[in-house]
Amino acid sequence: MNKSMNLPQMQSIMQEFEKQMEVLGMKQEVMDDAMDEMGESDDEEMTDEIVDQVFTELGLQQNENLLNEGGVVPSQADSQAAKNEPAAADADLQARLDNLRGGT
Repeated sequence: MNKSMNLPQMQSIMQEFEKQMEVLGMKQEVMDDAMDEMGESDDEEMTDEIVDQVFTELGLQQNENLLNEGGVVPSQADSQAAKNEPAAADADLQARLDNLRGGT
């Protein structure tokens, strides 16, 4: 049995196996740390902040009624005003784009 086994080759294989296991262990630690950090962050609060920032950048206001659980659907006047706002914003963006194209 000893003659059929190549001892130096077996040692080399075992050393490579140990190296790979160490690398796997390090990768596992990194993944565990990343998952722990994700679990610790307050995702809902961050999401609300980002949504508020986007609304602010777009010049929109949040309807407080919609944020409550039993929120009320906006009236037709509100929805008509909301439909007109994007058209005005689109016209403004189009004018800016035309100005840029004409300026070059």
